[in-house]
Order: sequence, then structure tokens, then C-alpha cells
Amino acid sequence: MNLGLGEILVILLIAFVVVGPKDLPKIARGLGKAVRQLKGMYGDLKKEMDLDTELNEIKKGVRPSGFSVADDLADIQKELNRIK
Repeated sequence: MNLGLGEILVILLIAFVVVGPKDLPKIARGLGKAVRQLKGMYGDLKKEMDLDTELNEIKKGVRPSGFSVADDLADIQKELNRIK
């Protein structure tokens, strides 16, 4: 959503008429604070999703499908018996 200078001026003029000059700075500060909070929440959500995706990729690389801990233990036992 890209706004040009003319569109911004029209929005500000309408806000000035509707809200009035006294309350406009308060509303602008509140709106700015809300936008900052939303950006922060979006950033946190994006980090969480990236970490989840990375964790899933690591899980896929750690153990190929079809193998289990029991298989690994059996292989270790066989190797220990062979060494004895």
C-alpha cells in the first residue's frame, strides 16, 4: 500500500476536520504506538516461524526416516560384540 503525497494530505485534512487540531497529535501518537507494536509482533512471529522451519530441517537431517533409537542401540550392541 503506497500512498502518494496528495493522498496523505487528503487523509490529514479529513483527520484535521473530523478530530480537530487539539486531539490530532494524541491520536497520531497512539496510532504510531499501535503500528510499532504490530511491527514488533510481526517480527517476533517471523522469527518464531523461521526457527520452527530451521528446527524441522535439522530434524530431517539428523535421523533418516525409518530408523529408530532401538535400531541404533542394536547396531551399537553388534559393534561392541564384534570388538570383543
